[in-house]
Amino acid sequence: MKKQTIFTPLKQRSFRTLFSAQVFSDTGNWFDIIALNLLVAYHWKMDIIANAAIDLAVAVPWVFLGPLLGVWADRLPRKPVMLICTLLRIAVVIGFIFAPNLPVLLALVFAKTVFSVLFDPARQGLFRQVVPEAELAEATALSQMCSNATKILGPTIGGLLMAVASPTYVFVTEAILYGIALIFLLRLPNVKLATVEGKQEEKNFWRELKEGIQHVRKKRIMMVAITLAALNLFFVFLYDAFFAPLTLALQLGQVGYGLIVSSFGIGAVAGALLSGQWTWWKRNPLHMMCFALLFGGSMVVVIGLGGMGIINGSIAFWCVVCLLVGALGAGNAVPFGYILQSETPPELMGRVFSVSNAMQGVMLLSAPMLGVALGRWLGIGAVFAFSGVMLVLTAIAFLIYMKKRDVRPTQPAPVEGIS
Repeated sequence: MKKQTIFTPLKQRSFRTLFSAQVFSDTGNWFDIIALNLLVAYHWKMDIIANAAIDLAVAVPWVFLGPLLGVWADRLPRKPVMLICTLLRIAVVIGFIFAPNLPVLLALVFAKTVFSVLFDPARQGLFRQVVPEAELAEATALSQMCSNATKILGPTIGGLLMAVASPTYVFVTEAILYGIALIFLLRLPNVKLATVEGKQEEKNFWRELKEGIQHVRKKRIMMVAITLAALNLFFVFLYDAFFAPLTLALQLGQVGYGLIVSSFGIGAVAGALLSGQWTWWKRNPLHMMCFALLFGGSMVVVIGLGGMGIINGSIAFWCVVCLLVGALGAGNAVPFGYILQSETPPELMGRVFSVSNAMQGVMLLSAPMLGVALGRWLGIGAVFAFSGVMLVLTAIAFLIYMKKRDVRPTQPAPVEGIS
């Protein structure tokens, strides 16, 4: 029997089409992040409050509307939901071109995010249906690799285009990306959920929402994984906005800042690639999450000590450290995605994914404010060091808890040989 690699799922036509749509859709999602902030700061000459308002318009729908829209993502046929959401995002992005002021722009950003909040759980549910169980880990890693890559390439290309052209070109390009995603979505098969047919009349909206929440609460491995992922995100976002001042503290300059950020991104892509190539962690993905957190947190402590002037290193040294942090971050994210997919029946996937995103969104909203307060009080390096220590302690605490409670996957996956 031929051994599987991270690219094995692409042999499945349905997954290959869905993955292609994800590449262009995810790139579109991130394409305007820098452009929108540059628009309000440089073109409209507004202060930092406008930039914070844009971030808020992006974050709020994930937290407060995600679980509600997750119900509709499970209720409605997934392919039409994805098609309609993509069409509406194209319309919103074109609307960016004609936005006359900040309130209108914020309303459009909010609307675009709402459509993404509905699109993503529908995509995750369809992902669960078209990927064979034996290839779930590889497909999850490939999807995560795409997500990591587009988070880097999307804003970078959008920002560069913004620097040499007007905002109109950025938004037109983004609309084209969504248009290409739409073409791939049209080629997807119409996959029905036979398990929920005939039951819709017996349910109501709030009962269906409760089903998704209860699935997370009743499955200990799900609750542990989502809590671990949320805490990881919280401690990461304590320092995530401080890389520019960190490079000043490390005396690396503007070129160093670019290299540091690129190292994180390259590490994240490489980590997802390796996690999908060697899937021995499938027997207990929670252990992989914890150990990635443990070693990743240790590297963040090293970065913090550098920012405090305790450790000195060349730019090559800091790039290697950041590369490892990025790779270990993917080593946490891929097993988490695998747990969500493997421990959730397809008919609940939208709701469970949305509940998970909402829990992580709360962390995303609260952590930066605390990070700013800690940074002003203790200094930038201390924020990194504190975050790293907390990541390490979180990993150790969860490893102890899992051993005591014997938290394991419902059905441990067979492990293929190393390819």
